[in-house]
Amino acid sequence: MAVLTILNSFGLGYSDAIYKNLLQIELGFKGILFKPQIMIPIKFEDSVIRHFELKTPVINNKIICMVIALKEELVPSMIKMRTYLNDSKLPIGLIVHFGKDKLQIVGIRA
Repeated sequence: MAVLTILNSFGLGYSDAIYKNLLQIELGFKGILFKPQIMIPIKFEDSVIRHFELKTPVINNKIICMVIALKEELVPSMIKMRTYLNDSKLPIGLIVHFGKDKLQIVGIRA
């Protein structure tokens, strides 16, 4: 898995922006299809009022992969992920947390 390669090569302690970039590089290197961002419609009463650019990799047009680092609490990210899954109509989300002393991967279904 690309995440474990990053952990073994770089360890913990960097910002989420660095890990997100490393993930995209590793996914590309391994030939795993992904989009670096997607547009999510923001609706009001069944009408799209605008689109939100979610700058989080989407793997194989199915899995939103949110990369975070050095967070004390994962619940806010889990709530965001549920919103992203509902609004994007994608089935699965992964939160990859490069913490201070451990890696955590949390899977969420829509």
